[in-house]
Amino acid sequence: MQSAYYTLDLAYKNYLTVGTTGRYDAYSTLPEGNNSIFTPSVSASLIFSELVKINKLNFGKLRVSYAKTSNELTQAYQTAVYYSLNNPYNGVPVGSFNTSLPSGLLKPFTTTEIEVGTDLRFFNSRLNFDIAYFKKKTNDEIMGASYSIATGYTSGYIPNGSTENKGIELQISGTPVRQKNFSWTATLNLTSVKNKILETDAAGNNVNLGSNRATLGNAITAFVKGYAGPQILAYDYKRNAKGEMVVDASGYPQRGELLKMGSVLPTLYGGLNNELNYKNLNFSFLIDYNYGNKILSATSYYSIFRGLNQLTLAGREGGIKTGVTEAGATNTVSADAQGYYRSLAQQITSTHVLDGDFIKLRQVSLGYTVPESVVNKLKIFSGVQISFVARNLAILMKKSDNIDPESTFSSNVRYYGIEGTSLPSTRSYGINVNLKFKK
Repeated sequence: MQSAYYTLDLAYKNYLTVGTTGRYDAYSTLPEGNNSIFTPSVSASLIFSELVKINKLNFGKLRVSYAKTSNELTQAYQTAVYYSLNNPYNGVPVGSFNTSLPSGLLKPFTTTEIEVGTDLRFFNSRLNFDIAYFKKKTNDEIMGASYSIATGYTSGYIPNGSTENKGIELQISGTPVRQKNFSWTATLNLTSVKNKILETDAAGNNVNLGSNRATLGNAITAFVKGYAGPQILAYDYKRNAKGEMVVDASGYPQRGELLKMGSVLPTLYGGLNNELNYKNLNFSFLIDYNYGNKILSATSYYSIFRGLNQLTLAGREGGIKTGVTEAGATNTVSADAQGYYRSLAQQITSTHVLDGDFIKLRQVSLGYTVPESVVNKLKIFSGVQISFVARNLAILMKKSDNIDPESTFSSNVRYYGIEGTSLPSTRSYGINVNLKFKK
């Protein structure tokens, strides 16, 4: 990749600033002649508290920005046919080529973002607000595509994707107590975001992403046009016109339609940090939260299939009699518990879509700053601080049984939100020593 850019900043007195940048990029993974792009950005801010005096407000700023960025296909060699040599057959060299269809239509995809915000500080900065509204949209996003093997290819890339994110970011910080030897500062962060897949391929088909081994093919994540993404798609119970669950001749639940179960991305997340200082002691703790996302859980599948889940206790003695027949009659067959729950795990994959909401005690820190009178005797140091830090201490609330809602086996977007019997995040303890040397 080759890049060139410029920046320009202008200021008027001490309350108005305007800045602009421009960037030119040429990407090597894209077709020659269609691989370069220019992307600009501009931002401005006005410190209105310098112009208008408002009671109790000691600082007020408005800001607005527009930015356009670009990116490329992360995988190289996708724009032409490349042959490779395999093991020879009867001494004759054998060649093959990739089953991914090369495309000369690929081009840099762009992300455009607009943000409007304000920074307000009251009571000599003891109560502060930072509020921003943002809207981000991608265009010509490079997405994977599937093709019939009859074409000679099974997959490829197309530059048709488009995604929109918009929402509000809020930070409230304050110092409720500020005394000579004691202070308490609290900071609350909140992000509310709405995500939507605007375009996939030319026909608006789903772009399938990933699954776990347990529900392979029966529950997946995908980009679905018109919905938040990645979206979990799973099979629900088959039901009749009255909404009653339909069972087969053995009394096992039958598979219904493939449904959209929700996005793996949260719609609301943030944290609350508190910091307390008493003389040379410092104590802080961080609580963070996450709401609005779903998890596709392999632990749920295996625990139900193997009879380890609590819900499999029902019916172990006398069997399970539930639902209605295809004809609509009340089911009279008592299904054996093992067969029933194995069928449930394999057929009704919506059972393994869990709620990802949680509140966690993320971090606790206790520190001590060595007094200057002691540090000065050490001669080479100007400051010494020792602190004890612990992370991932407790899950205060969660709705996903038997798993840590943050468990995932990959941060790649193809597998984001998919739990694959992963171990929960580890609790850690440590000691930090901060030494400042004299100049």
